[in-house]
Amino acid sequence: MDRRHPQSLFVRSEHFIGSEPSEPATTGRFLATTLDATPDATKRMLRELQDQVGVRRFVSSRDGGVFQMPEDAEAMVLQSLGIVVLNVDPTQTEALASTSRGQSKRKQADFVVEPEYFCQHAGRSRSAVSADYLRGYRDGLDQIIDQSLQDEKLIYEPESDDRDLALLPEQKLPLDWQSKTQQYRSSEHSSTWGLQRTRIDQCPLSGKGVRVAVIDSGLDLRHPGFADRVAKTVSYVGRSAQDDHGHGTHCAGTLCGQETTTVRYGIARKAELYVAKVLDRNGRGMEANVIAGIEWAINQGCRVISVSIERGVDSCSTGYSNAYEAAGLRAIQQNALVIAAAGNRSRRSAGIQRRVSAPANTPSIVGVGAIRESGRVADFSNRTFCRHGEVDFVAPGVDVFSSDITSDQYHTRNGTSMATPHVSGIAALLIEQDPGLGGESLYLRLKELCLMSSELDPADYGHGMPLAPQ
Repeated sequence: MDRRHPQSLFVRSEHFIGSEPSEPATTGRFLATTLDATPDATKRMLRELQDQVGVRRFVSSRDGGVFQMPEDAEAMVLQSLGIVVLNVDPTQTEALASTSRGQSKRKQADFVVEPEYFCQHAGRSRSAVSADYLRGYRDGLDQIIDQSLQDEKLIYEPESDDRDLALLPEQKLPLDWQSKTQQYRSSEHSSTWGLQRTRIDQCPLSGKGVRVAVIDSGLDLRHPGFADRVAKTVSYVGRSAQDDHGHGTHCAGTLCGQETTTVRYGIARKAELYVAKVLDRNGRGMEANVIAGIEWAINQGCRVISVSIERGVDSCSTGYSNAYEAAGLRAIQQNALVIAAAGNRSRRSAGIQRRVSAPANTPSIVGVGAIRESGRVADFSNRTFCRHGEVDFVAPGVDVFSSDITSDQYHTRNGTSMATPHVSGIAALLIEQDPGLGGESLYLRLKELCLMSSELDPADYGHGMPLAPQ
């Protein structure tokens, strides 16, 4: 299959052009990806890199569990994906560029070369401004926007009396869901608003026996919400998968955390959890490590791979990463699905809407946007603009309560990062219900369960918000 022009499993026909975000930063390394991912193609690529670029010191992801590229290595091979991570010196860079240009001119190229980028978690950064000020500002702005939208008749309201089927809520919860942890614990509601909205609290399934992976900043291995639940861990940024940022623990909690408080926040509470740490204490990482983490999860037999990580896309003409596509396609071939965050680079309140970030902009990886409790798209959530760079689904992503590495072990966070594990958790429930689902069939089942209105823009909402099977 020629990954330069793949037919996406998830593509829709309508596409858009957007404004230019800032250019993402490169790491100085490169990713070479075969175009058919066969062992012979990988061997041909390695021979050409040796002959034309002078790459000699290779390590493999199969060599004794090598999970971090040694400093003296020029290349690391991700065997099952047909990808080589290149760490060439300046004298080899021009030879690599020449080889890449020569490949692009061939009628039947063997591989493509692209720069590796830095990436980061897709959660919203906490602000130094006081929470009370921000809440007051948000409430005032929401009131103005709501009134304006109502005047223009742009808000979807259901015509039937079955009002709980609408994306927009008909009543407010009795507690402020942005409030502190102890208020959640004393809430009369037994589940977070996200689990209520997606009907997880009405679903008898638990994800039992389903292998799920979180590719992120690691996991708090001492957190009671994951006691006897972690099947295996790996780290690409240190010796331990212990989370020293909190983002990965939060995402894992939504996906499959077992509540140890009076409020339920985890979806697939009996799933088998696999954790790949690819982000550092600052929530930053390199794309090769993310891709290696996905490969590791596939090789572990994980059926759902949740990736709440983003890298901005500077233009539609840039296209998507062939390396990410190789990982997403390999997952589908192994009856698995990679689900990723659409990204938080928009500021809709200021008229700024950005393209779906990588890796969610990749054809064979599912992209998830975020909605607020009101059902409206979150201010920061990215939008469909480019072909193959689409929002596939939306899910709760604002004021999401879950496990964390804070002193009281729980916290609320915002971001498409928080939306992504909602969809990943529902996917795990679907596999428990029907173990034959996977890859494309799993995607189509998620699509069937979506809550959506013809009056909502697919560029923002994709196919809608998946609901838990009943």
